[in-house]
Amino acid sequence: MVREEGVPRGYKKTEVGVIPEEWEVKRLGEIASIGRGRVISHREINSTINQTYPVYSSQTTNDGLMGFIDTYDFEGEYVTWTTDGVNAGRVFYRNGKFNCTNVCGTIRLGKDDHRFIAAILNRLTPGFVSKNLANPKLMNNVMKNMQIPLPPLPEQKAIAEVLSDVDKLIASMDAANRQKTVAEVCRVVGSREVRGCRLQEDRGRSDT
Repeated sequence: MVREEGVPRGYKKTEVGVIPEEWEVKRLGEIASIGRGRVISHREINSTINQTYPVYSSQTTNDGLMGFIDTYDFEGEYVTWTTDGVNAGRVFYRNGKFNCTNVCGTIRLGKDDHRFIAAILNRLTPGFVSKNLANPKLMNNVMKNMQIPLPPLPEQKAIAEVLSDVDKLIASMDAANRQKTVAEVCRVVGSREVRGCRLQEDRGRSDT
């Protein structure tokens, strides 16, 4: 049964679109510490003898890997994103000991699932990249104020698993088939655990 204003039973209309009733909407800055990497040059990488810890940059090929050095600035689970350039807004899940250059933003969550947040942000950030400049940007202050749909933690983990598998499948496809595949996945996978698929579709309707 459909409620008044076209919102299905069990869902609610929010700033980010139509989401399940028990989900919350919060600014990313409310649930995470947001930072940035540092300047790491190719010279520093090339002069390192014990190349042990990865350095991630603004590139997106090879998962953003720029090279390795013998120290690390970050440890544990993080979400990173490209802040500047043609790849601005691209989001990655990280885990372990690693480094980021100054064109990478960093997100450290409290209790929420890093893989879920990375997956959701990858679907939201394209709409927040500033493309009015010659060099596209998605800066920390914009990311901090981005509103995120938050299901309960068990559901976050379930959604992260599904979206991770979908992203791997889509990455292997040519561009012509990617959008069709996303739409089909969201249509077919209608269980409670993956209702987040509705988000981008509903938001797209509200923007038109």
